[in-house]
Amino acid sequence: MGERLQQRFNGTLRYEVLNAEWFTTTEQAKIVINKWVKQYNTIRPHQALNMRPPVPETLLNNGT
Repeated sequence: MGERLQQRFNGTLRYEVLNAEWFTTTEQAKIVINKWVKQYNTIRPHQALNMRPPVPETLLNNGT
């Protein structure tokens, strides 16, 4: 099951970021990818989690 989720993450990253952006520097790529990963893990609903985000931003901000 974990491998399937990793493949979905990789495919989504490729489709939404790597194929959609043209990076001129490694630093620019790091910034864009890190911003996307944060959104993916805190805001974006996941089908496997009944359309909930893995770690809601409210939990991260409250430290719980």
